[in-house]
Amino acid sequence: VALAQRAMANRRDQTDLLARIKARTFIIAGQEDALITPTEASTMGKVIPNSQVQVIDQVGHLVPIESPKVFQKSLQTFLLS
Repeated sequence: VALAQRAMANRRDQTDLLARIKARTFIIAGQEDALITPTEASTMGKVIPNSQVQVIDQVGHLVPIESPKVFQKSLQTFLLS
């Protein structure tokens, strides 16, 4: 885990690439996520064209595991829209 964390910390910031995403994009974030905060998720949503952001209350970074029913419903709603 420590090795993976060091590798992630040493990667260059690739935020500038987000605007190149052409696919419709769903960004789902946990309100309690300390790794990718809701503020960062919202920023990504503003940069990625045709994206939608949803923040789920009372969960952290692992939304599908921490709140599987809410995650499933949110994803299904997005895919069917």
